[in-house]
Amino acid sequence: MAADGLQRASRRCLTDTMSSFLEPGEVVYLHGLESSPDGAKGQWIRDRLGGMGVDLDTSAAREVLAASRATGRVLDLEGAEMQRAFAVPMERARARLASDPAPQLLVGSSFGGAVLLKLMDEGSWRGPALFLACAGVSLTPIRALPEGSRALLIHCPEDDTVPVQGSRILAATGGRDVHLLEVSEGDDP
Repeated sequence: MAADGLQRASRRCLTDTMSSFLEPGEVVYLHGLESSPDGAKGQWIRDRLGGMGVDLDTSAAREVLAASRATGRVLDLEGAEMQRAFAVPMERARARLASDPAPQLLVGSSFGGAVLLKLMDEGSWRGPALFLACAGVSLTPIRALPEGSRALLIHCPEDDTVPVQGSRILAATGGRDVHLLEVSEGDDP
């Protein structure tokens, strides 16, 4: 079997395996800054894994980050602005964690990865985590996953929006069940 056929078969096997033991609603998707639960990743998770997205309402975060870029000011990651940026997304994510069905896997993409990292750091989430181009190191003061974490971080080394170095920092922490998969743009999806 050619390499690209093997990759497609591996992806299909992984998706089939995950969907065989996860009930609808048990995969929860936390979207990126400019996205929504109905974006391409959210739809893929919903269609293939029966997952559901949380509408994080990233409007305050977009305002804070845009103001920082416009003025060239470095953000205080522990300051009031970033607390405001994360207040509603964290509240909404925590509410989903407390509802039925109970999540079995959290998937956080970019800004949603920062939310997921904060949930893990505060102890609100102790289950398996999938980070897609996690922006947690860029947007929070957190530099380590909790010991005993079960996490897969997937990141493109050529990502010029969210540097891969943040995922590398997190992957070096948390224990033996934390892994980083670097997928280049040229790799077959």
